[in-house]
Amino acid sequence: MKRSGWWGLFLLLLLGMSQPAVAQSVESNRFFIAGKVGTHSLFAEDDMDGTTFGGGVAAGFFFTPRWGFEFEWWRPDYIDTDFGKVRDTLFSFSVV
Repeated sequence: MKRSGWWGLFLLLLLGMSQPAVAQSVESNRFFIAGKVGTHSLFAEDDMDGTTFGGGVAAGFFFTPRWGFEFEWWRPDYIDTDFGKVRDTLFSFSVV
């Protein structure tokens, strides 16, 4: 299954409508958490293609006004393929 060129156009339109962000520091010892929902699309070399819904959570903590860390977990539903069910789970950790 080939990717359509419409995704690139959609992304350009989305970025064109976005507002510029102004960076600012935050108070230290500040915690944040957010829920996430969306879709997961799989396009693999071995013809394991499919799209499904998923959800996850992102959480973080600021040590200083300019330094903190963030943890992200994303868990989509299974995608049925010719080889059985497939699920890609993402764990991410970043220091910002």
